[in-house]
Amino acid sequence: MPVLENSIANLQFFDLVGHIVYAQEKIELFERPGVDGLGARRTGSRAVPFELTSVTYHQNWSTALAALGVYHQLPGNNPVALVRNGTDHGVFLVLEVSEVSTQAVLTVAGVGVPSTYEIRQVVKWVLCDMG
Repeated sequence: MPVLENSIANLQFFDLVGHIVYAQEKIELFERPGVDGLGARRTGSRAVPFELTSVTYHQNWSTALAALGVYHQLPGNNPVALVRNGTDHGVFLVLEVSEVSTQAVLTVAGVGVPSTYEIRQVVKWVLCDMG
């Protein structure tokens, strides 16, 4: 089974976890005195911020730290492309980036092959659909 691409901007991730929330048409319901029933009107398409969590693996601590520095440059800049499982989901604005955890994990290769460590980095992203 092929590994599918997960990325925010041009940054690749092992996985992106969470629900993507797209901009949706908003409907306002209202009542008028003396009139039976309910009225409705469209107020336009609105986007709401949502969270995704990225998981990625680095060869060492310094590359994990450098990656986090690159991630922190995205909030407040131009909207970026979001790709999850090989599907382009459109353009999103990065509102916030925060590190959840960065830890060493043991990689067991097999009998006679020395074990190594990788650095697993989990980062929370707050994004907003730019439609």
